[in-house]
Amino acid sequence: QLIEESGEPMPELVYDYGKTDVRDKEASAIITALEKAGITVTPNAIDPGAYYGIVLDPDKQGALNWAGWGPDWLNASTVIPPLFTPSGGFPLSRYDNPEFTQKVDEALLITDRAEQGQAWAELNKEAMAEALVVPTRFGKDQLIWGSKVGGAYIWAPYASWGYVDLYVEQ
Repeated sequence: QLIEESGEPMPELVYDYGKTDVRDKEASAIITALEKAGITVTPNAIDPGAYYGIVLDPDKQGALNWAGWGPDWLNASTVIPPLFTPSGGFPLSRYDNPEFTQKVDEALLITDRAEQGQAWAELNKEAMAEALVVPTRFGKDQLIWGSKVGGAYIWAPYASWGYVDLYVEQ
């Protein structure tokens, strides 16, 4: 509806993803869903070893691409700046909004945790309103460890081991 109201033609998009059996199935589901909205999507399966070298290059990147991200610690400062600012380090969205970036820079300087949390929440709302990321699925793994492994627990930010605390019991 928004595209129709804009007066612009319905877009034809290229979807980049690393070629694996699972990603092929995901791409098929994404393309089928977008076609139901009248959007034509051409899949671009890329060798996984070359994938990020291509999609992190704005001259080679398609309009849509697959990526995963996990925070370095439980704070939006490890998600919003890297993904949604030009100098963030992983800017697949190619979002370059100076006003948004200024707010991110200001949020990074806030030391009061409650105030900081509110600033990140507002920035998250802005990012979602712009559809900078379209979540498609959340993968979940089952992890087990042996009876002689001590200090094992699942650290939520990584959904993996707390590696620093692991040890082998004698």
